[in-house]
Amino acid sequence: LDGIDDYVDIDDWTWGGTISIELYVKYDSWKDNRKVFDFGSGSPGEGGNNVLMYVPTAEKGITWGTSSEHSIGFSSGGRLDTTTWNHVVVTASNSVLKTYKNGVEVATKTDGYEPLAVERTHHLIGATSWGGVGGFFHGTYAFVKIWHGVELQQADVDALFSPFDLSHHFWDFRGCTTGSPVVDSRTGGKRISFFFLDF
Repeated sequence: LDGIDDYVDIDDWTWGGTISIELYVKYDSWKDNRKVFDFGSGSPGEGGNNVLMYVPTAEKGITWGTSSEHSIGFSSGGRLDTTTWNHVVVTASNSVLKTYKNGVEVATKTDGYEPLAVERTHHLIGATSWGGVGGFFHGTYAFVKIWHGVELQQADVDALFSPFDLSHHFWDFRGCTTGSPVVDSRTGGKRISFFFLDF
């Protein structure tokens, strides 16, 4: 996603209760308050019942939370690194919100909210619906997975993260262009910039 106007919009959807969300994501550049995802029907102040993740600034951690009518509860911790892949799992069950980054639990909030069971009209990946579509994310998603009615535990998170906890480096050059970085799919790995030469 280019951070300018790219995003994904899923159809209207009625859901709520205990939930877990897993994603594998990479920031290409920082812009404050850009949304990783925002599922709701407007802003929390408008009763949007939002379920969202974002990073307020480059210095602050992953902010994950839900809004219940006019109240909002967020759990923050575990900064998303730029130009490298981040495996993130977030869970909400009753009042407990948890955030895991690269297999490690980095934040827990015990006085939050699990999502209310309502129809949400905006399911945006890479943007927000607060005050109109905006807050565009600049980066790449490998996938987003959602478990309804399931609170993933540490053992589950370990198993999900295991395929990405590589002991070797791996660069995928498909689709690369001159001068653009190719990111190592090993978590915390290195990047290469390719320059094509004409002979």
